[in-house]
Amino acid sequence: MVEKVKFVVFDIFLMVICEIFAVENKVDLPASSVPDQNFKNAFVVEGFSAWNKALERFKFHEVLSTATQKKGFNICASMSISKTKEMNDARSTLLKIISSLYLTRQGLPVRGHGDINSNIQQLLILRSDDVPELKSWLLRTKYKWLSHDIQNEILSLLSDEVQLNIVSEIKNAFCYSIILDETRDISNIEQVSVCIRIVDKHLNIADHFLGFFETPFTDAETLFNLVMNTLNRFDINISKCRG
Repeated sequence: MVEKVKFVVFDIFLMVICEIFAVENKVDLPASSVPDQNFKNAFVVEGFSAWNKALERFKFHEVLSTATQKKGFNICASMSISKTKEMNDARSTLLKIISSLYLTRQGLPVRGHGDINSNIQQLLILRSDDVPELKSWLLRTKYKWLSHDIQNEILSLLSDEVQLNIVSEIKNAFCYSIILDETRDISNIEQVSVCIRIVDKHLNIADHFLGFFETPFTDAETLFNLVMNTLNRFDINISKCRG
């Protein structure tokens, strides 16, 4: 029973690729009779949907295999090439989506009141004029990886990478000093910005922002604990602090 199920699943998979393979490779399938023409329409022209008659029509694959072998086509190789192209196109598209989030680098909003008119969507539509695989990707009805959650996740990953690079520079510096500033946000919550100033071996000064941190109080002990927790979080050596 298990082997029969495997056979049926494999044949269903073959039927799905028949239309694509025959069209892309211009395979001329024999259709000398009405049943043959029906097979050709179902598998090559219109697509197969009569699953209640699937078992009796699996033999059509033998006709397809014979026709393609006579023309010298290798079905497995074609499937592999097609899959590789699909993967490369998806990878290229994803990189375009990630790079388009440079909007946040410029301090511009990514989303708007409606998705289609948002900055990210309009930017991708503009870029798709020069990137064919991106254009076909945007025409998808689902699995475009452009949802709000996905955008936020990508931005979070990019933020983490930038932060790791900043912390690496701080660790490589001979010494550093800490800059704190307090402010209340629009919801009246006290926030503390933590910045690190470093001097490299060429005596170049650089200020690095580590982030905003919420604090319930602004007394000396609370701020001291906040600074120490931040340094411990990023594994920054306190002995290099000079100010």
